Amino acid sequence: MLIETLMDIFYSVFAFLLTPIDIPNLPDKFYDVIDVVFGYMSDGIAVLSVYTHIEYLTLLFSIIIAVDVGMLLYRMIMWILRKIPLLSIS
Repeated sequence: MLIETLMDIFYSVFAFLLTPIDIPNLPDKFYDVIDVVFGYMSDGIAVLSVYTHIEYLTLLFSIIIAVDVGMLLYRMIMWILRKIPLLSIS
């Protein structure tokens, strides 16, 4: 409930700030290309699921993404800590 309220506030502030910016609509051809790309992706997943266990691959990809994000956060935190001279981290 609290997170939903905060997200609504964030959305309304973001919408208010972007009101003066006039972003034109994308052409219909773009949406057709996106539909084709998603169709190819779903067909590829269907072919892949014939040969492998999709839930297992999803778990593996989730673990890989989590480890990668963890390494990125570690590097970012260490970069910030190296900027503080009193800590003398090198």
